[in-house]
Amino acid sequence: MNMTNHHHQNAIHPAVTRTIAGVLVFRGYRGERLHDAIAEVRVRLIEAVQRRGAPDTIEEWQAFASKIACDWACDEHRKRETAEQYDTGLCDTPDDYAPLVRADMQRDPVDAKRQLAVLLEMFDKGEMPEKGREILLGVADGVKLPKIGKELELPADEV
Repeated sequence: MNMTNHHHQNAIHPAVTRTIAGVLVFRGYRGERLHDAIAEVRVRLIEAVQRRGAPDTIEEWQAFASKIACDWACDEHRKRETAEQYDTGLCDTPDDYAPLVRADMQRDPVDAKRQLAVLLEMFDKGEMPEKGREILLGVADGVKLPKIGKELELPADEV
C-alpha cells in the first residue's frame, strides 16, 4: 500500500470519522449537512497531511482531524455570519444594478456583442440620442471616449 492510500485509509478510519462527526455535531451540523461537512474535513485532512506529514498513531490522527474540523466549522460559521450581515435578499429590479467593471478588466466578447445588439435595436427604435450610433460604434471598437468626443465635436463627458 503506498503512502497516499494509507493517508486515505486513516482519514476514513472509523475512529477518525467519529471524531470529525463529534466536532461537527457539536458545532450544529446534522443530516445531509453533516455528511457533506465530514467529506470536506476529510479532504482538508488529507491535503494537510500531504503538506505537513502524517501523524503516527490513530489517536494523533483523531487529534489532527479534530483541529481541522473545528477550524473548518468556525471558518464556515464566520462566512455565514458575514453573508447574513450583507445579504439583503433578492433584488426587485436586478437590471438596474450591473456588475462593477474595472478599467483593467476585459469585457466578455459574447456579452459585449449582445449589449451591442440591444443598443442598436434601441437606436433603430429612435430611443437613443443624436450621434449615439457613432458613439456606440466607437465604444464597440475600443476607441477612448475623449477621442470619440473629439471626432464628433462633443465634450468627453457628454459622450
